[in-house]
Amino acid sequence: MPQRIASLTPLRDVLARIEALVKPVAAQRINDLTNALGHIAAEDVTAGPPLPMTAIALRDGWALPISRSTPAPMRLPLSRVLFV
Repeated sequence: MPQRIASLTPLRDVLARIEALVKPVAAQRINDLTNALGHIAAEDVTAGPPLPMTAIALRDGWALPISRSTPAPMRLPLSRVLFV
């Protein structure tokens, strides 16, 4: 048998009840991000300065913007196997 709802609680009464029962939670600083799982950020999360702090290259070569490059092939050759 389907349920029949005789009347609905007015929205203002529902919101007043929620405000009476729900209280804000004090903010807490989490320095270790592994402990942040399940929490909600109360302020913007920002990263520190970009790393490395100076322009360095790990290998010799040339840098160019992606707009100046040609499309790469869909499959690139494997240079070496790291793990098996």
